[in-house]
Amino acid sequence: MTQRGPAIVVMNQFAHIGKGQSILSSAQMEHFGIQVDDKSSKVGGKQQISTPDGFVIPLDIKNGLPYLRMRPPTDRELSNPDIPHVVLTSDVDWDPSVLDVTIDVDEWAKSIPDDGSEEGERPFDRVGILKSNTTVTTLRDSPALDDAIDFFESHHCVMPTDGLYEVHPRQASDLDWFECNMAELFDLDP
Repeated sequence: MTQRGPAIVVMNQFAHIGKGQSILSSAQMEHFGIQVDDKSSKVGGKQQISTPDGFVIPLDIKNGLPYLRMRPPTDRELSNPDIPHVVLTSDVDWDPSVLDVTIDVDEWAKSIPDDGSEEGERPFDRVGILKSNTTVTTLRDSPALDDAIDFFESHHCVMPTDGLYEVHPRQASDLDWFECNMAELFDLDP
Protein backbone atom coordinates (compact mmCIF):
# COMPACT_ATOMS: atom_id res chain seq x y z
CA MET A 1 0.00 0.00 0.00
CA THR A 2 1.18 3.51 -0.84
CA GLN A 3 -0.32 6.95 -0.27
CA ARG A 4 -1.73 6.54 -3.80
CA GLY A 5 -3.32 3.17 -3.13
CA PRO A 6 -2.20 -0.38 -3.86
CA ALA A 7 1.02 -0.99 -5.77
CA ILE A 8 3.12 -3.95 -6.83
CA VAL A 9 6.59 -3.66 -5.36
CA VAL A 10 9.48 -4.86 -7.53
CA MET A 11 12.56 -5.91 -5.56
CA ASN A 12 15.55 -7.13 -7.54
CA GLN A 13 18.63 -8.69 -5.95
CA PHE A 14 17.18 -9.09 -2.44
CA ALA A 15 17.20 -11.88 0.13
CA HIS A 16 14.01 -13.92 -0.21
CA ILE A 17 13.61 -17.11 1.76
CA GLY A 18 10.38 -18.16 0.08
CA LYS A 19 8.26 -18.10 3.21
CA GLY A 20 7.83 -15.68 6.05
CA GLN A 21 9.95 -12.54 6.04
CA SER A 22 12.26 -11.22 3.36
CA ILE A 23 15.29 -9.06 4.05
CA LEU A 24 15.52 -5.70 2.33
CA SER A 25 18.72 -3.66 2.59
CA SER A 26 18.12 0.03 3.22
CA ALA A 27 21.64 0.66 1.85
CA GLN A 28 20.74 -1.20 -1.37
CA MET A 29 17.54 0.80 -1.80
CA GLU A 30 19.27 4.10 -0.99
CA HIS A 31 22.01 3.31 -3.53
CA PHE A 32 19.19 2.96 -6.08
CA GLY A 33 17.84 6.44 -5.16
CA ILE A 34 15.12 5.42 -2.72
CA GLN A 35 14.82 7.44 0.50
CA VAL A 36 14.50 5.09 3.48
CA ASP A 37 13.46 6.49 6.85
CA ASP A 38 13.24 3.36 8.97
CA LYS A 39 13.37 5.16 12.32
CA SER A 40 10.35 4.86 14.59
CA SER A 41 8.08 7.91 14.72
CA LYS A 42 8.55 7.68 18.50
CA VAL A 43 12.14 8.92 18.03
CA GLY A 44 11.46 11.45 15.26
CA GLY A 45 11.45 9.15 12.25
CA LYS A 46 8.88 9.00 9.46
CA GLN A 47 8.69 5.19 9.15
CA GLN A 48 8.47 5.28 5.37
CA ILE A 49 10.11 4.54 2.06
CA SER A 50 9.93 7.30 -0.59
CA THR A 51 10.61 6.68 -4.27
CA PRO A 52 11.92 9.23 -6.81
CA ASP A 53 8.61 8.94 -8.69
CA GLY A 54 6.63 10.11 -5.65
CA PHE A 55 5.36 6.91 -4.04
CA VAL A 56 5.50 6.76 -0.24
CA ILE A 57 5.25 3.37 1.44
CA PRO A 58 4.63 3.13 5.20
CA LEU A 59 6.74 0.95 7.48
CA ASP A 60 5.67 -0.72 10.71
CA ILE A 61 8.13 -0.95 13.60
CA LYS A 62 7.93 -4.18 15.61
CA ASN A 63 10.44 -5.06 18.31
CA GLY A 64 12.69 -2.28 17.06
CA LEU A 65 12.81 -3.53 13.45
CA PRO A 66 11.12 -1.96 10.40
CA TYR A 67 8.64 -4.08 8.44
CA LEU A 68 7.06 -3.48 5.07
CA ARG A 69 3.55 -4.91 4.88
CA MET A 70 3.30 -6.95 1.70
CA ARG A 71 2.02 -10.14 0.17
CA PRO A 72 2.48 -11.84 -3.18
CA PRO A 73 0.28 -10.23 -5.85
CA THR A 74 -2.45 -12.23 -7.51
CA ASP A 75 -2.40 -12.94 -11.26
CA ARG A 76 -5.30 -10.51 -11.65
CA GLU A 77 -3.34 -7.77 -9.83
CA LEU A 78 -0.23 -8.42 -11.93
CA SER A 79 -2.22 -8.03 -15.15
CA ASN A 80 -4.16 -4.95 -13.97
CA PRO A 81 -2.74 -1.86 -15.74
CA ASP A 82 -4.24 0.41 -13.08
CA ILE A 83 -1.98 -0.98 -10.34
CA PRO A 84 1.44 0.68 -10.63
CA HIS A 85 4.69 -1.22 -10.25
CA VAL A 86 7.11 0.47 -7.83
CA VAL A 87 10.75 -0.55 -8.22
CA LEU A 88 12.79 -0.43 -4.99
CA THR A 89 16.10 -1.98 -6.08
CA SER A 90 18.21 -2.12 -9.23
CA ASP A 91 18.17 -5.17 -11.50
CA VAL A 92 21.98 -4.95 -11.74
CA ASP A 93 23.85 -7.43 -9.53
CA TRP A 94 24.05 -5.91 -6.05
CA ASP A 95 27.55 -5.48 -4.65
CA PRO A 96 27.25 -4.08 -1.11
CA SER A 97 30.95 -3.16 -1.08
CA VAL A 98 30.22 -0.20 -3.38
CA LEU A 99 29.16 1.66 -0.24
CA ASP A 100 32.18 0.68 1.87
CA VAL A 101 33.93 3.62 3.52
CA THR A 102 36.70 3.55 6.11
CA ILE A 103 36.54 6.54 8.43
CA ASP A 104 39.74 8.44 9.24
CA VAL A 105 39.02 8.87 12.95
CA ASP A 106 41.23 11.96 13.32
CA GLU A 107 39.59 13.77 10.39
CA TRP A 108 36.16 12.68 11.56
CA ALA A 109 36.79 13.99 15.09
CA LYS A 110 37.92 17.36 13.68
CA SER A 111 34.71 17.64 11.63
CA ILE A 112 32.42 17.15 14.64
CA PRO A 113 31.74 20.33 16.63
CA ASP A 114 32.49 19.87 20.32
CA ASP A 115 29.86 22.27 21.59
CA GLY A 116 27.86 19.72 23.56
CA SER A 117 26.45 20.39 26.97
CA GLU A 118 28.79 21.39 29.73
CA GLU A 119 29.63 18.83 32.41
CA GLY A 120 27.19 20.45 34.83
CA GLU A 121 24.29 20.25 32.34
CA ARG A 122 24.58 16.55 31.53
CA PRO A 123 22.44 14.12 33.56
CA PHE A 124 25.28 11.58 33.79
CA ASP A 125 28.84 12.02 35.01
CA ARG A 126 31.84 11.05 32.88
CA VAL A 127 31.58 7.36 33.85
CA GLY A 128 27.82 7.10 33.26
CA ILE A 129 26.49 7.45 36.82
CA LEU A 130 23.20 9.34 37.05
CA LYS A 131 23.80 12.63 38.87
CA SER A 132 20.23 13.26 39.94
CA ASN A 133 16.92 11.54 39.62
CA THR A 134 13.46 12.96 39.01
CA THR A 135 10.43 10.73 38.99
CA VAL A 136 7.27 11.80 37.20
CA THR A 137 4.22 9.69 37.87
CA THR A 138 0.65 9.93 36.64
CA LEU A 139 -1.82 8.77 39.25
CA ARG A 140 -5.53 8.23 39.36
CA ASP A 141 -7.56 9.85 42.12
CA SER A 142 -7.39 7.87 45.32
CA PRO A 143 -7.53 9.13 48.93
CA ALA A 144 -4.51 7.02 49.92
CA LEU A 145 -2.51 8.23 46.94
CA ASP A 146 -3.57 11.83 47.54
CA ASP A 147 -2.34 11.55 51.15
CA ALA A 148 0.98 10.12 49.97
CA ILE A 149 1.38 12.87 47.39
CA ASP A 150 0.57 15.55 49.97
CA PHE A 151 3.16 14.06 52.32
CA PHE A 152 5.92 14.01 49.72
CA GLU A 153 5.05 17.45 48.37
CA SER A 154 5.26 18.92 51.89
CA HIS A 155 8.85 17.70 52.34
CA HIS A 156 11.82 18.84 50.31
CA CYS A 157 13.97 15.77 49.90
CA VAL A 158 17.20 15.35 48.02
CA MET A 159 18.15 11.84 47.15
CA PRO A 160 21.90 11.14 47.30
CA THR A 161 23.24 9.65 44.11
CA ASP A 162 26.05 7.70 45.77
CA GLY A 163 24.98 4.08 45.62
CA LEU A 164 21.74 5.03 43.87
CA TYR A 165 21.29 1.59 42.37
CA GLU A 166 22.96 -0.39 45.12
CA VAL A 167 21.40 -1.90 48.23
CA HIS A 168 24.82 -1.88 49.89
CA PRO A 169 27.39 0.83 49.12
CA ARG A 170 30.22 -0.43 46.98
CA GLN A 171 33.66 -0.60 48.54
CA ALA A 172 36.64 -0.51 46.24
CA SER A 173 38.22 -3.50 47.99
CA ASP A 174 35.07 -5.64 47.97
CA LEU A 175 34.79 -7.53 44.68
CA ASP A 176 31.58 -9.33 45.74
CA TRP A 177 29.46 -6.18 46.11
CA PHE A 178 27.51 -6.87 42.92
CA GLU A 179 26.72 -10.44 43.93
CA CYS A 180 25.65 -9.28 47.40
CA ASN A 181 23.37 -6.57 45.99
CA MET A 182 21.77 -8.90 43.47
CA ALA A 183 21.24 -11.55 46.14
CA GLU A 184 19.40 -9.10 48.38
CA LEU A 185 17.44 -7.51 45.55
CA PHE A 186 16.19 -10.89 44.34
CA ASP A 187 15.96 -12.51 47.78
CA LEU A 188 18.66 -15.10 47.07
CA ASP A 189 21.36 -16.59 49.27
CA PRO A 190 24.70 -14.95 48.35
